[in-house]
Amino acid sequence: GPRLKALWWMQGEQDASGTAFSAGYQANLQAVFDTLKTHCGYPSGVKAVIARIRNLDPLMNATAAAAVRADQAAFVTANGANAALIDTDAFALSDQVHYSAAGQKSLGQAFHGAVTW
Repeated sequence: GPRLKALWWMQGEQDASGTAFSAGYQANLQAVFDTLKTHCGYPSGVKAVIARIRNLDPLMNATAAAAVRADQAAFVTANGANAALIDTDAFALSDQVHYSAAGQKSLGQAFHGAVTW
């Protein structure tokens, strides 16, 4: 059957709306990744590809956004070769929050390129 190769993670904007939500982001992301590997029966060989959130959303709290971005990078560092960070800052937006069609395509290509098939 199918074998999970990667977790593609594009999440964190809501956590960046306040420091109460951003606290513990790295630990929570690690728990999700560890649980995924356990439930799928693949304790190794699964890669986490984390798309770093942008910090342009006017509803974000600057301190919380910085914390989420730092925690995303720290998660990747902590997981070494089993994780990769995608810098999304240059991907095209349709407004200050959502990716345009071109931005979505860039994101998908970056996710695909971060996994060795």
